[in-house]
Amino acid sequence: TNARVILQWGTQTVTGSTKTTFNLPVAFPTAHFGGVASPKLPNLGEIDGNSAGYNNLSLSQFELSNCGSNALDISWFSIGY
Repeated sequence: TNARVILQWGTQTVTGSTKTTFNLPVAFPTAHFGGVASPKLPNLGEIDGNSAGYNNLSLSQFELSNCGSNALDISWFSIGY
């Protein structure tokens, strides 16, 4: 097959101490390998404990985790094909 890698990225706001499910802009047709998440500046370093997580749920959805107690803008990056 001629599988082509698809890269997607964006920024979402997640309330403190929660996990939130989001839809990808475009569903991956075959596989969703995973992704990375990072607190977006200027949030990073403003409050102790800012950390973010990424969990792929399906070909069209992912979950972002905010481990801090305050709302956080999280930049994310997904890869699949």
